[in-house]
Amino acid sequence: PMRPRTAERMAPSPGWPSPMTGTLAAASSPPPVALPFSAHKWVALGRCGSGRGGRKGQLMEGWALFAEPFRVGEIVCLERRSNLQNFHAEVVGPLQGAEAGSFAGVQPVRCMDGSAAVVHAEPRKMARVLPVSPPRVLLMADTTNFRRMAKTQVGPRDAVLEIGSALGDCTRLLSCHAALAVGVDLSEAFVKESRRQHPQCRFEWLDFFEEPRRLDALWQELCAA
Repeated sequence: PMRPRTAERMAPSPGWPSPMTGTLAAASSPPPVALPFSAHKWVALGRCGSGRGGRKGQLMEGWALFAEPFRVGEIVCLERRSNLQNFHAEVVGPLQGAEAGSFAGVQPVRCMDGSAAVVHAEPRKMARVLPVSPPRVLLMADTTNFRRMAKTQVGPRDAVLEIGSALGDCTRLLSCHAALAVGVDLSEAFVKESRRQHPQCRFEWLDFFEEPRRLDALWQELCAA
């Protein structure tokens, strides 16, 4: 049988009650983790609360950052029946009340699709486009949320590098909205299949760690787009 250890011989484990006093023993703090993109604001969407959005205006988890209310001057994305038809617009007026009659419950926005037309949209079917400042890193839990970001946050003034483009479905979506979108993947087979399925899109077979110069050249191209 194991011999019982005395309190003097048993060193207290960090964060556990001390065998001598029953109080919490002092624990050394772990060194802070240095996150990349230190100038960016890191946002875990899963902790942001729910909000209404999507084509049907349903309640979605982690969507509070992008949901109503919308202020005049903000840029929003109007979600259409097809994801490929989404476009950005500027909010030009407040939410209309009951006194507006048939326009009650909608908000006027000016389309940024080249027409400059003013239309009235339901806020629950709009998504806030986050401003470029402060820059953010958005953390998403799954592919569905990633694609939702792709179809609402990217516009004609953006250039996008999708890392890990797999079979290219999201790159195709990005290409419909961005000035330039490039999908890169470590798998040569994925890149070949993506090019076959989406010949109108651009895909690159690239290992960032093995070919940093190619990555830098690609990044410069995107910045100049």
